[in-house]
Amino acid sequence: FEVDYSYSYINTKVDGSKSIDPVNRTADNPDWITLKNFDPSASAGTNFVALQSEITPAVISGCAGLGGTIPLPNLSYDNGIPALWSRPCLEAFGVTTSDGLETNLDGNELPNTPHHSVKLGFAYTWSVPSIAGSLTARWDYYWQSESYAREFNTVGDHIDSWDQHNAQLIYESTDGKWSGRLFARNLQDAENVTGKYLTSDTSGFYRNYFLTEPRIYGLTVRYNFDQE
Repeated sequence: FEVDYSYSYINTKVDGSKSIDPVNRTADNPDWITLKNFDPSASAGTNFVALQSEITPAVISGCAGLGGTIPLPNLSYDNGIPALWSRPCLEAFGVTTSDGLETNLDGNELPNTPHHSVKLGFAYTWSVPSIAGSLTARWDYYWQSESYAREFNTVGDHIDSWDQHNAQLIYESTDGKWSGRLFARNLQDAENVTGKYLTSDTSGFYRNYFLTEPRIYGLTVRYNFDQE
């Protein structure tokens, strides 16, 4: 009978750092508004922020006349400010813009660093003369606590804790020539999210998720030709 186990503890904290969150470029400051640049340049499709108080009807009308904005109802905020702009046109009318306001990261956890993770393994081997070999039954368990996918630690960054059970039955012949393994992974057939990442604003800010494989059964058989 064999038992193996491991436990890890990680406690990470950001200290003295700020950064622009691409999905919250205003950093929750109501004086600023997030807009999208449609200029045919390297910055096309990227978001930026501008001071709302400086985007007056005259600015909207002036930029619209120059093709610098698209004041359509379905592409505007409730206050009437269009969402699509030529950023240089907006700046030419004296509006203050920025790539974004920095978010304070102090105290946040680093990405993909769960505080706790546990691995347990139990195996029992017994000799079976009737099949000229031995059988080993093994069960493995893994669990990790919740974590975050980004250093901003927002609700969208949260990764739930998850666990997985695996099992296998292993045969080894006495002469060392034959071996076989019957296995099953993810016995719960759980769709565990193990990680995710956020794409850029130019591709729509979709999140790509990494999941554990579904429940999988398998059988492997090996023969050792070199064994005498």
